[in-house]
Amino acid sequence: MKPSNDREAMTLILQGLVKTGHTVTSVQQDVHDKTDQIPCTDPETAANLVAECDEGLVYLNLPGSDTPTDGSEGWDGYIWFVLGNEPEEVACDYTTNLDPDLDSIVSPWW
Repeated sequence: MKPSNDREAMTLILQGLVKTGHTVTSVQQDVHDKTDQIPCTDPETAANLVAECDEGLVYLNLPGSDTPTDGSEGWDGYIWFVLGNEPEEVACDYTTNLDPDLDSIVSPWW
C-alpha cells in the first residue's frame, strides 16, 4: 500500500519493522539534541511525535537485541524522518543495519 501522507508513511514503516522483530525505543524531536529523547515503544505514538515537528529521529533495536528499550541506554539503529516532501521520501536517512527489512517496506511504493 502506497502511503498518502507523511504520518501514514512513518506508521507503515515503523509497523513493518516491528512486524519483522525490530523494537522502537525512543523518539528525538530535536535532531540537534541527542539527549532529548522521548522513550517510546509504540509505532503509532512514535509517528505522532515526529509529526509534531518538521523532522525527527526514531531509534530502534534490531531483532534479538539485548540493548535496553527505555531510550536512555542506547539503540541499534535509527531512521531520520523529514516531513514535507512526497510520503515515500519521508525516511530521509537511516542506519544500513535496518536493510533489507526497511527496503522491503518502501520499495513497493516506487
